[in-house]
Amino acid sequence: MITIIVPCYNEVHSICSVLAELSTIFNNAQIIVVDNNSNDGSTDIIKSWTQKRSNFEYHFCEIMGKANAIRSVLPFIRHQTVLLQDADLEYGIHEVKKLVELHYISNADMTIGIRSGMLVRSIIANKLIRFLLKIRFGKTVSDVLTGARVIKLEILLQCKSKEFGIETELTKISLKNDYKIVEGQCYYQPRIAGKKIKTRHMKELIWEALC
Repeated sequence: MITIIVPCYNEVHSICSVLAELSTIFNNAQIIVVDNNSNDGSTDIIKSWTQKRSNFEYHFCEIMGKANAIRSVLPFIRHQTVLLQDADLEYGIHEVKKLVELHYISNADMTIGIRSGMLVRSIIANKLIRFLLKIRFGKTVSDVLTGARVIKLEILLQCKSKEFGIETELTKISLKNDYKIVEGQCYYQPRIAGKKIKTRHMKELIWEALC
């Protein structure tokens, strides 16, 4: 069994499709949707879904930040395997399902989806954080900043990041403790407008990689 965490902040144009696909593909999963102060109508959509389906749960996190939203629901997770799923449509749900299957088959501690077709700014950021982790641990992964990630709960419980540093932190924890990391290809369609992560967040990513 698996728990899926969907942090959401102002994704009114995609959240319904994401939840619909999750409902079909992961119909037996515990699906926790975390509303991180949405003000664009996403909240109404999330509440409608969670009220009508027993395996969907609505949670509200007042403190802004992707990592804060995810960490706020850790006490409610019922399963030892967790899928982190963004509320946009950058990652195909069918592709994410393949990552889950790979995770179980490989008996991995963490399975990450390797993106192709990344934006130039994402490529630069990813190369920098990979370089810093390689210096620190003597090893790294192909895509540190990917949001497609299946992970054991025990690793997620160690996180302390607040905003967009959670992917770097999870990778750092896994490298530091020699957890088994498995990589798989994951369909990725980056959006140009509406991305929440900004240049200012690079400071947090670098901090997570070095500290």
